[in-house]
Amino acid sequence: MEGSTLKITNIIAKKCQEHRKLRGYTDPYAIAHLLVGGDHSPYYKKIVKTILNLPTQNFLYPHVYSVLENLYQLGDYITIWSQGSRNMQIWRFARSGLANIRKSKDPEAKKRFSILATRNKTLLIEGFLETFAATGIKKIFFVDNKLTHLLTASEKIQQLKEQGKIPFEAEAFFINIQHDTSPRLKKTLQKSIPNLSVISNITELLFLRKKFSDDKVYWFIDLGNTLLDSNKLYQATYQKLANIIESMPFTISPLIDCELGLHGKITDYQALETGDTMREAFAITLLDNQKKVIKHNSKERVLRESQGYDLLSPTPLGPHMPYPEFIDIQEGIIILPFVDGIPLRLGAKKASIPLNTGLKAFNELLTLKKAWWSTQIKRHHEFEAISVQRLDWPNTLEKIPEALTCLSKEYGLTPAELMAYPIVTPESKMRSSLNEMIKTVNTLLTTRPDYTILTHGDIIGANFLINPTSGTWSVIDPEFAGYGDPAESLVKIIKYETTTTVQSVLKNSLQVVNQCLEIQVEVQFSELARCLHATGLAIAKEFSLSLKDATFLERFRVYLAGSYLREIALTLRRNRPDLVLFAISKAAQAYHLIF
Repeated sequence: MEGSTLKITNIIAKKCQEHRKLRGYTDPYAIAHLLVGGDHSPYYKKIVKTILNLPTQNFLYPHVYSVLENLYQLGDYITIWSQGSRNMQIWRFARSGLANIRKSKDPEAKKRFSILATRNKTLLIEGFLETFAATGIKKIFFVDNKLTHLLTASEKIQQLKEQGKIPFEAEAFFINIQHDTSPRLKKTLQKSIPNLSVISNITELLFLRKKFSDDKVYWFIDLGNTLLDSNKLYQATYQKLANIIESMPFTISPLIDCELGLHGKITDYQALETGDTMREAFAITLLDNQKKVIKHNSKERVLRESQGYDLLSPTPLGPHMPYPEFIDIQEGIIILPFVDGIPLRLGAKKASIPLNTGLKAFNELLTLKKAWWSTQIKRHHEFEAISVQRLDWPNTLEKIPEALTCLSKEYGLTPAELMAYPIVTPESKMRSSLNEMIKTVNTLLTTRPDYTILTHGDIIGANFLINPTSGTWSVIDPEFAGYGDPAESLVKIIKYETTTTVQSVLKNSLQVVNQCLEIQVEVQFSELARCLHATGLAIAKEFSLSLKDATFLERFRVYLAGSYLREIALTLRRNRPDLVLFAISKAAQAYHLIF
């Protein structure tokens, strides 16, 4: 095998094994997405098909077919089981040729040979055992290379016997197949589970079966690494995938890069955490230890980001931004130098950025912004305002009632009641309902700002990177750069008490008192998150004065409330129903904020 193909094979093997370890099974669609960056790639289906068409028949352990056929001829029931995506596992079984054992049999005999596949092995074992009980057979053999599966089956059988779902007289035997295991290990393993036998060759099943020559037996046999040498099978598949990928032109896949001359020079890569809408982002390491970031998105968004770099490069923010080395708008690809820093949002949540370092960089950014914005010429209605909150607002209105359904179930209030009742929190005794807040925010977001200035537009904590050692900082992802309302931009910069920085929820309480919602929420933030948020709120007045903007603080307050209304909606996407009350209480506090 050529060196570059071998290297790609090893990278694929490593990533696929990490994926399988994480999930416990192989998902061909997830692997294809990992290797070629999504279903937009013309190679996506080819990768999926290659994985689905694993040549499993070539990798069965010796004598598997003949042993199973002998057991079947004896009148035994056989169920082959496999953990993972049902379609994937059925394909593996079909490609193994084992289905031919039952092919020529009559319909009644065919019922004695089946395959089961699921991602949850415990539920599968329970369902299978109930099927076994219905057959009236009194002896069942579990065959598996993993002791944990056999232990689960042993515990589940005992539990179902106690529940009366399996007759007490039913006997279960457990066979742990350890291909080429040592006699000493056999003895050690046999002590771990009652009725456990340890074998090293599938043919030994026939000798065990002879002890019960007069009885019907039910066999429950694992497929992967029991009947099938999965390690050799996957290694052959990795090589096939490497051959496909090596023949590809440049794509988001960081495994090769013909156009930039990186082919065969990548030593490592890792997927980066991305926002809700970005498809993929990878950090790659080259042979000379240079690091790059490869991002992939829709061509519309890549075009906007490309224009953002052009807009901001001459500004005071320009020196703090990495600039693309390669852009392909049609393919939706941007390649940038790697920035060695931690997103401030992540650093604030995990306290991985020292307090003084984080605050110093944050204040430097605010000082730069205030000086830059105050020197700009305000543009009055000359351009359509760039506004992420306005873009998201229709979705926010749609999703808030859905997010409130989790509170409906817990507190017995309808979403309509939750939106109509005034809200009281320990921090804000002033009373306003969600409906009132939504109406106020809607008025602001459906009205064009009086003026706009050039801003990055999206310096949220995920786009503000700080090196925790040197304290240097960078701003990334200028997709929403353009002319917008500075009050909205400042909200995005300073907001660090959010659902994404909460470390833990200590208390959630809601009760109706005098037709008001009394909400008490206690959450834990790092000291850095609290200091950043407090610093940001305190400096808002300085921005109002430097911009000579009499309504700045009022708009800032409403934008801040609107941003927390957005967080109510996002609890659905982030699967955090426990943070709905927190987002509601923060919206109420922001709505009544006094400077």
